[in-house]
Amino acid sequence: MNETRISSEDTAALVCLHGLFGGPEDFATLHALLPPEVRHFTPELPVATGFGEIEKTTELVEHLERRLDSKGIERCVLVGSSLGAHVALAFALAHPGRVSGLVLSDPSLALEKRLIARRSRLTSPEAAGAEIRRGFWDVTNGSEPMATTAFRSLSDPRRFRSLVRLIKDVDAHEPTARLIEISAPT
Repeated sequence: MNETRISSEDTAALVCLHGLFGGPEDFATLHALLPPEVRHFTPELPVATGFGEIEKTTELVEHLERRLDSKGIERCVLVGSSLGAHVALAFALAHPGRVSGLVLSDPSLALEKRLIARRSRLTSPEAAGAEIRRGFWDVTNGSEPMATTAFRSLSDPRRFRSLVRLIKDVDAHEPTARLIEISAPT
C-alpha cells in the first residue's frame, strides 16, 4: 500500500486497519487525499484472506505490533473500521504509549455477524456482494474483492470456524466498553 515519509521524526504516522472482509485497498481514497508529508501505512490484517487462522484479538495486536516495528513506526494515530476498530482499541489498551489518537468506525461487527447468519444463502461472490451492500448506507461498499473474500471465507469450513471464534473472542472482551480506559498522550 502507499507509504510516504514524514518530514518530522516525532510526528505520529496514520495507520489504517481494515475490517474482517476488507483489505488495505479500503483506505486508498483516504491515502490519495493525504498531503505528501503525512506518513501513512495500512497493513494487511491476517484474517479472512487465507494466510493464517487468527482466532484471537491478541494475535491481531501482536501482528500489528510486528508490522509497526518492521516499518519503524513508534507512535501512530490508529484508524480502524469494523474489526479494525477493535484491533485499534485493543492495541491502544496494550500499548498506550504508541498511540497518539484513535478513530473508530463501526466497531459493532454487525455486517460480519449478518453474513455469518446468512451463510447458507450466499451461494456466490455476487450474492455475498449484494448482502454486503445491503448492510452499508453507501452502495460503493461491498467491492468485488471484499465480496470474493467474504464468500471464500464463509464457504471454507476451516476459515469459517476461525472467523466465528474470532468474533466470539472480540465479543467476549467487549473492548468498546473499555474506551474510558484510553487516554492519549499530550
